[in-house]
Amino acid sequence: MLGGLLRWLGPAAGDRHFYRIAEMMLAARYDSYITPDVGRIPRTALPPGTLVVVFSPLLDPRGFGAITDLRQRGFPLIVVDTLRDEPPPGTRADAGLALRLWRLDRTATRTALRDLGVPVLQWPESTELDGVLAPLRKPPPGLRRLAGSAS
Repeated sequence: MLGGLLRWLGPAAGDRHFYRIAEMMLAARYDSYITPDVGRIPRTALPPGTLVVVFSPLLDPRGFGAITDLRQRGFPLIVVDTLRDEPPPGTRADAGLALRLWRLDRTATRTALRDLGVPVLQWPESTELDGVLAPLRKPPPGLRRLAGSAS
């Protein structure tokens, strides 16, 4: 987590672990004076083949660096873009230009992640997490369904 102190949570299953994850997410603070170095996640932190799901507004370049590093090491990743709102419109004459540049930067970030093979999913406000991840459960186009097919 980039929100303050960098903490690790080992793998486990069940409701108890779910609540541990939820507590860690709720404890993240953006106003912390601690800025962890996440440009490189230690090799011992994740077992090979671990699926990494990143929840991020994609505004911090440190997070992009960590995602790139993990992907280059072969970890499968999914990024859930949690940013729902654009910056408020400004009153200055160049506010429109600033907003266009901001949008271009966000598009470039998402495109760079997709070029690395990392799916980037939007999380609209009215959608549950299951709905956000639903496209990843569909088989790729052109993949024949083996179960139940008559030959």
